[in-house]
Amino acid sequence: MSGYIPRLIAAGDKRISYSVRRTVNSAIKNQSVQVHGFVFDLDGTLTLPVLDFAELRRRLQCPNGVDILTFCNSKSGKDKEKAFHVVEEFEEEGRQNTKLQPGVCELLKFLTQCGLKRALITRNLQPSVDQLFHLLGDPDNYGGPFTHVRFFRCQTH
Repeated sequence: MSGYIPRLIAAGDKRISYSVRRTVNSAIKNQSVQVHGFVFDLDGTLTLPVLDFAELRRRLQCPNGVDILTFCNSKSGKDKEKAFHVVEEFEEEGRQNTKLQPGVCELLKFLTQCGLKRALITRNLQPSVDQLFHLLGDPDNYGGPFTHVRFFRCQTH
């Protein structure tokens, strides 16, 4: 079920609040699935997708099917520094256009009201996470701070 929720958010479904409520309430009522919380990614789940990864691959000359950060880490010296600089610039461009998914504050608050933990896992840089929390605003608007925020990023330069 946890994979179901982010896909709904990513699709921008206007019925998100109803769908999430129905799914969570059904799971709790029927005790069919023990849900402890939801883990969200950043791009395309909590925020609208604005990053054009095909463009990033073009800039880096990174082949399709190869993880971008692994590709950058495979470089050495100045080439590695240059590759990560391209990624950092790309992420900054995305931050300038970041917008929350419709209904995301209501969804996060609802999950908190249901006693469910909310976590964020991302490979983005800290400034992108800071931008998310800036857009979310006062934690009271979205049910309080996240339980966990974790960064999973390959070693950079």
